[in-house]
Amino acid sequence: MKQIPIVTYLLFMSICWAWAQTDTSKKSWLTAKPAALLRLEKVKTETEVLSASQYAQKLENVPANVIVVTQKQIKENNYEDLSDLLKELPGFDVVENAGRFGEYYTLRGINGNDRFLVLIDGRKLNAMSGTFLSVGNSISLRFADRVEIVYGSASIIYGSDAFSGVINIISQNVPAKTSYSVSANYGNFNTLDLSTNALINVNNELSFVFFGRSYTSNGFNNAMEDGYEIVQNYQQPIADEFSQPINDHNVFIEGRYKDFKLGFFRQRFNEGNARGLAPNIYIYSKENAWILDKNIYWLNYQTTLASGGIITADVSYTQHLQHEDTRFFRFTVPGNTSQTQTQFLTGQDLTLKGFFTYNQKIRNKLDFIVGVQYENTNSIPAYANDEVIGLPLKYEGSVAHQIRGQLTVQEQKVGLFSQIAYTPFSKLNITVGARYDYSQLFQNTINPRLAIIYKPFENSIVKFIYGTAFQAPSLFYQYEQFGTPTIVMIPNSQQDFTLDNQRIQSYEIDFTQKIQKEVTVNVNAFYNLAFNLIERRFYSPSVFNKYFNTTTGGLRNENIGSLEVYGATIHLLWKPHPNFDAYAHYTYTNAQQKISETSEAIPLPRVAENKAALGFTVRNILKYFTGTTHIRWIGAVNTPQQSQLYPEDERAPGYVMANFSLSVNNLLPRTRFYARAENMIGGNHQHVGIFTGGIYTDVIPQPRFVGRLGVELNF
Repeated sequence: MKQIPIVTYLLFMSICWAWAQTDTSKKSWLTAKPAALLRLEKVKTETEVLSASQYAQKLENVPANVIVVTQKQIKENNYEDLSDLLKELPGFDVVENAGRFGEYYTLRGINGNDRFLVLIDGRKLNAMSGTFLSVGNSISLRFADRVEIVYGSASIIYGSDAFSGVINIISQNVPAKTSYSVSANYGNFNTLDLSTNALINVNNELSFVFFGRSYTSNGFNNAMEDGYEIVQNYQQPIADEFSQPINDHNVFIEGRYKDFKLGFFRQRFNEGNARGLAPNIYIYSKENAWILDKNIYWLNYQTTLASGGIITADVSYTQHLQHEDTRFFRFTVPGNTSQTQTQFLTGQDLTLKGFFTYNQKIRNKLDFIVGVQYENTNSIPAYANDEVIGLPLKYEGSVAHQIRGQLTVQEQKVGLFSQIAYTPFSKLNITVGARYDYSQLFQNTINPRLAIIYKPFENSIVKFIYGTAFQAPSLFYQYEQFGTPTIVMIPNSQQDFTLDNQRIQSYEIDFTQKIQKEVTVNVNAFYNLAFNLIERRFYSPSVFNKYFNTTTGGLRNENIGSLEVYGATIHLLWKPHPNFDAYAHYTYTNAQQKISETSEAIPLPRVAENKAALGFTVRNILKYFTGTTHIRWIGAVNTPQQSQLYPEDERAPGYVMANFSLSVNNLLPRTRFYARAENMIGGNHQHVGIFTGGIYTDVIPQPRFVGRLGVELNF
């Protein structure tokens, strides 16, 4: 704890240096009279947002609560991955080192990596068949122009899975002059991060973007502490050391000619899969890994008509490929640590997708968009080997051939949507819209949106927002099956009922007030009601367990869950000087879940009711240096009722995390040196486990300190 005052003092002194370097002919904000600090200025909303309505809108007119993180902010904070950014945003609860998830996220009380969308230039990274999104160190931000985070339901634009929010990573524009950069950084756990970026301008009509990145690490090693000493009991040929390496990479390539774009994006996630699972059973070795590839190819056409209307047409082909070496489970046979049992995971989505939109503005009074989307997906479900063969065998050779022939699921989907934004007078904007989704396999849905945006004064914006979203029952949930010595999961494909869509209704009031030119205050209150949620139910004490050839208890998935969430976020931004800005935000989240229709409502696990953060940036210190600090406080965290570590009425302790970034620009020509340190306080803390009971650990230890040093060369 002693390090916080020292860091704060150094940055405060840096602020003084930054002010000393500025033009003193300008009136200093320090000399402003108290009365002047209360003078209200006109809100300037020059930022445009694409993700909320699938066309560019001024931030003040967006029918959603949105945060935009710019390329400048990404560089100043030295965010390498999407995970670096999400951990510092308001409203996110994060479980790090969460095995196959990379990180497990809960967004404003809505839990699950499969319940928010991550997009690359509007194209979906989430698996079409519903396998949860793996984040980790596999989604780089180094090619991003900005990241747009849309909070709340957004099925009106994106259809299924836009349940709790949308995160859209928008690639860089090509500058007038060709530029190249290479970057390398090294950190603890033997972490090496290499990337290169090229923005090539051939002429006014032709340009190219190329980005490549490799991330390798030994992964966090907790030095056989906190109960993980049991790993030393593993017998050969099982590894007797704690080994969960990371080998991730990204590629982004796009050629742009006139109104056309032809591109390719690749995500490789290859990380340890045992974290968060009981170390006395699960093998903490490099063979126990979750490996997947996501490849997206696209052709995009966008043109502006003489009337000002914008036509966009996009065709993409996506491959979601679960690697055959992925081991969903690898554990020791009970009573014999020299023998192991493995459940290999299959999984493949091949999706052809097209969409067409037409956006038109009429006399600055009416702004509308209409669109149609079509998807054709051929999927091999994640548990197809168990379903077809009856055993969790590796997806290769004759096994793969048999599975492809017997269990390839085809689905066609069509989405039609329209949205109209009407401005009857300058202070009022009304947005209404709806989307109809047809599915060849699942229930058809209609999802509306309504937003009323009122500007009572030039410095104030009030938004009333209502929307709904749905999530179709994924193939992952339908075919989910696994076994342990005490329980077996029976897939819905072998049941006498079908799963229905999960639904949510979202209500928000969003208020923004600008004071003077320096201070912006945003207050957002939200209420979410989710129902028909798919939950596991213990439905039989006696079921045949094919994995162990015995009789055990049985689980299955049913639409029996519900979730009620209300809360608020207060976000303050202070920019008194071009070389200094500061922010603070606080989020309150009360999330109550019912895991069955007849159960009592209980606090949603892994959620802290109270979260707060404070940060600031100081630029041009001694001309070359820029420093940022982010300190976040996480209050007591809800724990599952089944937790063996915490009593039913006790929450897990919270923690404080202090991160610091430093950039040194042009001290040497064309060179930027940078450093990022996380958990500078250096204390131990643990995150509540992603699940609990039996095979899962109640808590996941976190590293005491994470740091990296890097250099970037620009040409």
